Amino acid sequence: VIAYGMVGPMLIAAFGGFGSDFIQSQFHTHVAWEVVSVCFMLVIWSILAAGVSESAKVATVFLAIEITVITALTVTIIAKGGAHGLSLGNFNPGNSLKGVSGLGTGMLWGILMFIGFESAATLGEEAKGSRKTIPRALFTAVLVIGSFYVFAAYGSSIGFGKSGVSGFVADGDPWSTLSQKFWGGTAI
Repeated sequence: VIAYGMVGPMLIAAFGGFGSDFIQSQFHTHVAWEVVSVCFMLVIWSILAAGVSESAKVATVFLAIEITVITALTVTIIAKGGAHGLSLGNFNPGNSLKGVSGLGTGMLWGILMFIGFESAATLGEEAKGSRKTIPRALFTAVLVIGSFYVFAAYGSSIGFGKSGVSGFVADGDPWSTLSQKFWGGTAI
């Protein structure tokens, strides 16, 4: 319960930090992260005030945009052969952050990435044949999301080349770095 209570403030702070960095890098104007966070909170509040249906529609639109951009960038990275060619070495646990012991950190992030997938179960009474539909939807979501994460992680790690995971972790904004490297300019 405490962890779920902290997710909202952490996300708002992250939005503020990334938003401030984005404004600085794209428009060469400094806006404090606190100001960006407050603006995001106001936008989120207005969307939520419009109702559950409207907020679900907005969330779906942004999710579609996010998945489209990450998929397009990952396909571009793989099509261009990454920074130093394609390799299956990225799947070797010995190449993980901090070697094999880094798998624990990876598992933690893997579990955290799936927080929220179970929310489909709350719509169970709305679905036809909910006893079959909801479990099928949940398992399908886990498989599709898991496959997407593996695909994007592979693309990002070969995008950083020999530094792989450690290069991704060391970068403050790795997806922007990859987009600039493989798309050029200020793509994101």
